[in-house]
Amino acid sequence: MEKQLKLYMIVLGCKPIERITEQHDIFFGIGNFLKNLISQMKTFWSEAKGQLHINAWWEVTVVDNYSIEIIAYWLFKIN
Repeated sequence: MEKQLKLYMIVLGCKPIERITEQHDIFFGIGNFLKNLISQMKTFWSEAKGQLHINAWWEVTVVDNYSIEIIAYWLFKIN
């Protein structure tokens, strides 16, 4: 059985080379597990060059009293 897809909000951190302070950005991703988003996070912040880390993350399930549910579907073109 496949795990349900989830929406994650992730606070990414990185101290770029030649910078004094750490910088942060927010990444939203959809996946079964947080670890499945690693390659997408690296692509999102490619300038981090191996210095990227997760400061915080949340599984987003409710926004402004609206439930969040990720529904996967596939589109097939029939000739």
